[in-house]
Amino acid sequence: MSILNIQLRKLLQLFYADDRLRRSLLLTDIRSDARKDGGGTRSTGGDFYGPFWADAKAHVAGTLDLTQQTEIRIAKNKRRSRLYPLLRDASLHLFNERLRWSNKPLEIHLENLHGHFEIAEIAATVRLKDVMFARVRARLDERTYLIYPYFSEKPSLPDEGARLGLWAMSTALSDHPSNHMRVVDLLPRALFSPTTHSLVGDEREILLRRYRALILERERLKERR
Repeated sequence: MSILNIQLRKLLQLFYADDRLRRSLLLTDIRSDARKDGGGTRSTGGDFYGPFWADAKAHVAGTLDLTQQTEIRIAKNKRRSRLYPLLRDASLHLFNERLRWSNKPLEIHLENLHGHFEIAEIAATVRLKDVMFARVRARLDERTYLIYPYFSEKPSLPDEGARLGLWAMSTALSDHPSNHMRVVDLLPRALFSPTTHSLVGDEREILLRRYRALILERERLKERR
């Protein structure tokens, strides 16, 4: 069952989607499983957001211009013509204003940083993919950021979702200091950090409770098909 081996950003979207959207997403997941069981593939198309985030990281590293590269991406695939410009503008705001990287020498590790954690009670694995690892150096000042992107247009991440995201990062990437971690909800240009959204200790309990409810809802929908 794919919902038991899932990317964090998709899990957060399912947790906080309204009833109609969550039902649609779960039904899509059920149909994908059915195709796989029938000898096909779960894939419903290419990775929509992956190419954009790769471009955003390269922009930060100074190896391409995100504005120009976004136009190239859109020319190759018109499905990107609405969301990619919005993601581009939000990312440039994040990089230039919220993280204040402008006019600072920047060292960035462009290899993908991945992590995961398991939830034994429900035999689930939650994965984090494409975390940006950036080190900013300016004279005597050095800052390190681990940035995990949440791309979904709906829903925006609520405060609780931001805390769950930060908790998941600190759990899956435990070799790194948690105060370096950031979750970004790109389209509303929201930046979440341990300073703005301190963990209170109930994050795992909340995630497990919501996850169990999600599994039960999926099982009910599958039975009705």
